[in-house]
Amino acid sequence: MDSFIAAGAATIDIATLMALILSAVSAIAAIAAVIASLHVHYKDGLPSLVVYLYHNRDQGATELVLANVGKGVARNVQIRGLDESFVQASLLKSVNRSFAFRGVSCLAPGVELRTVVVAGTQGIKECEGKRCEVTVTYEEAGFVRKSHKGECPFSLGYEDLAHSVYVISDLHRIRQELEKERKAAEKMLAAEKRIAASLEHL
Repeated sequence: MDSFIAAGAATIDIATLMALILSAVSAIAAIAAVIASLHVHYKDGLPSLVVYLYHNRDQGATELVLANVGKGVARNVQIRGLDESFVQASLLKSVNRSFAFRGVSCLAPGVELRTVVVAGTQGIKECEGKRCEVTVTYEEAGFVRKSHKGECPFSLGYEDLAHSVYVISDLHRIRQELEKERKAAEKMLAAEKRIAASLEHL
């Protein structure tokens, strides 16, 4: 009888132990799931920075664009490695004062900054074939509290924009027509001045 009671107690102890182990495993799994969910949410809310060249066809200029396409705020953003020779000489003084060389303290999600680095036919000839390897550095919020630094390398080259096929926009056509009208008006004014000058000598 005593041996039967002892066996029953041992069985109860094993069952209790197994239940405790299963409870502990379930609790650990639940905590891990919460941490994983928080980490996914954290990753989803991080900034994502890109820098690229954009050819503004209507303005006849090439722009350097820095954009935050992520969902978090990027702080102390810098473009490292951008060479001054990559910018048209006549624009360098202005570009030196922009984000391209000075950086920006804060870049919110969905915000982009632009600065013209090449303008007109002369600028295209001056910078043709040039390439520059840059790295965008920034600070982002940490998983718990402390922020940490991030960086993304990019390769910028004017030849990447060459030989593109595009449709001329209505704005560009209007500008072309206005330019034609301006030149025609200048010719008429010059002709009127010549006629006036010839009449004065009569």
